[in-house]
Formats: sequence, structure tokens, C-alpha cells
Amino acid sequence: MAQLPDETTLKQWGWGISVLPALLWILSWFALKFVLPAFPSLVTTFGASHHELQLSIVAFLLCYALTQPFWGSLSERYGRRPILLIALTICALGSLVVVVSQSMEVYMLGRCLEGVGAGAISPVCRAVFVDSYERGVLAKKVAVISSIVALMPAVAPLLAGYMVVQLGWRSLFVFFGMVTVVLMILTAWRLPETSRQDERPGIKVLLEQYAMVFKHRTFWQATGVYALLTGGLIAYYAATPFWYVFHFKISESIFSYFSLLSALCYVAGTFGAKHFIKIHSIGWVQRRGLLLLLGYAVAVWALSVMPSSIALLVLMASGFGFLAGWMMPSASAIAMTSLPSAAGAASAMLTLTIFGLSSGLSWVTMKIDVSNLFAPVAYFSGLALLAGLLNWKMRPDSIT
Repeated sequence: MAQLPDETTLKQWGWGISVLPALLWILSWFALKFVLPAFPSLVTTFGASHHELQLSIVAFLLCYALTQPFWGSLSERYGRRPILLIALTICALGSLVVVVSQSMEVYMLGRCLEGVGAGAISPVCRAVFVDSYERGVLAKKVAVISSIVALMPAVAPLLAGYMVVQLGWRSLFVFFGMVTVVLMILTAWRLPETSRQDERPGIKVLLEQYAMVFKHRTFWQATGVYALLTGGLIAYYAATPFWYVFHFKISESIFSYFSLLSALCYVAGTFGAKHFIKIHSIGWVQRRGLLLLLGYAVAVWALSVMPSSIALLVLMASGFGFLAGWMMPSASAIAMTSLPSAAGAASAMLTLTIFGLSSGLSWVTMKIDVSNLFAPVAYFSGLALLAGLLNWKMRPDSIT
């Protein structure tokens, strides 16, 4: 492994290395859900059906997920900064296409371009941090950023809801495009190139690394736990306008407050798990997580006999958010440390799995009929039980 930059170099790089990648990372998560409050307006403007709105979310998530290994590999070959600049340009172009769109088909094309561009940010910015910081500092930075980005699927629609009411739905994409351009200029100006030419692997090495990942059982068990819970929560956020706006007739500027509670519970679960990891171990947190998953599944089934209401849906989602946050640190650590010689490929596949699964789960959650609690209970408890099964099957030597 090549030597990391010394303290003098890091000080010279300044906020360009410590803050800018974090802002880009937050932007990529903002891109996921800021569009949700625009859905009622898209119905009015384009005559869009619920099916088309749902398809636009799934298409964005698939573009976001499937391009991540591609961008990650390119950054290994050609450097971090040029790949980020290309990706941000594509993202900004997608926003422009949406702003000038006059049909649902053109709108979806623009969102797909945004997904392709935003898909580069997470793997490449993670690689920038890995290039620059030793493990202890890296863990602290990623912990802070993860807590912030966990709020984005709730905060983004909250801000966007007020913009839609005051300025119209196209203002969302004008704003997002302008922020993307500003960050692109800052990236060109201040982000240093952190990858080293003599470290850049050839195609054969990259393929060998991905082959190692595909064969590693513990990696996929931990990744499955992470993806089922975090992907399931992302899918819930995608369904909120259909559950709360279209079914319960909640205002576009209000419904995101319900998502904010589940996001805060996710952050609480994350910080709780990290606290107990310091006191005990990753294995201790992981084993307690199994009990929490099983207990949650039993508890939500007890609610299924009650009449459907916003309060009960929010309660179930908030509990699920806490579970996702609790399991994230241990599942992520087990997945990433199970393949130290192929960390880049493992990171790309981890993110691909999370967002690939969330696209499929989003399609399911947006179809759920919330007029009774059976379907949402089956959804949340089913994901918790599947995650619990994978958690239980994980090899003991991977969680010490």
C-alpha cells in the first residue's frame, strides 16, 4: 500500500480534501429524494399516471446503482478528479433537460442522466478519503458524513416541498442544477488528485478483484443485512408521496416531516451502535441486532389488527429506521473488512447492492395499499426477518 499524504500535504489541500468530498457526497443523497414533492405537480403538468411516477423513481435508482462500479473502476484508471468532473457535468445536464422538459418521457430522460452522474459521487468520494486518511481518521469522517446523508432522504423533500408551493416544481431542478455547477467549479479549483499513477490497476486486476467479491460468502451475508434494511428504508421514502399525499391527502410541504422522524431514528440507531461497539465489540452489537430484528417483527404484527392510520405507519417506519441505523456500522464493517485486498471492488458492489435492491423495493412499496395495515406490516417485518436470517447465518469469525 502506498504511503498516505503527510500532515503538511493535508494542510495544503485544506478544505478541498476535508470538506468538498463531503459536500459532494451529501449532494448525491439529496438527488435521490428531493423530487418527491413535485409529483402532484407532474400529474397536473404532464398528466402523468402513478405508474409513470413510480417508473421515474425506479429508473433513477437503477441508473444511480448500476453505474457505480463503472465510475469506481474509471477513477482507479484515470484519477478521481477528472471522473468527478465528468459525472457532475452529466448530472447538471440532466437537471437542464428536466427544466426544459415538456413531456414525462423527457423528464424521465433528465432524471436518468442525473442518476448516472450522481452515481459516481459516492464511490469516488469514498475513494478520495481512503487515499488521504488513515483508518481511525477515516472512520470518524465517514461516521459524521453518514449521519448527515442519512437525513437527506427526509430533509430534501422537506425543503423541496416549500419550493414547489412557492416557486413551482421546475425551481427544484434549477436549484439542484445550480448547486451541481457550483460544486463542479469548486472540484476543478480545489480538489486535489489523490490517486497515484503507479497504483492504478489494469483491467485484469480489477476483474480478479470483482471475482473475489462474488465468491465471498461473509461479504454477501453482511451486505445483504445492510442492503435489506437501508434499501428498505430508502424504498419507504420513495413511497411516502403515494402513502401520505395521494392516499391520506397530506400537503406536499408537510408529508416529509413523517420521513424526518424515521431518519432521526436511523441516526439514533447508528450512534447507539457505535457507542456500544466502543464499549463491547462489533460482534456484541451484531448479536443484539438479531434480537432487535426478531422483536421488531413480532411487535409490528401485533399492530396489524388495528385500523390503518398515519401514526401507525410512521411508528413502524421509525422503528425500522432505528433497526437500519443499528445494523449499519457492524454490517458495513464486516462487509468491508472481509476483503481487504479488494476493498474498492467490495465498496462498489456494496453500494450497487443497496441501491439496486432499493429500486426493486421502491417499486413494491409504491404499490402497497395502505388502507389497511397488513401490507405495510408484511413489508417491514419481512425485511427484518430476512435480515435477521442473514445475520444469524454469518460466520462467528467474521464478527469478533
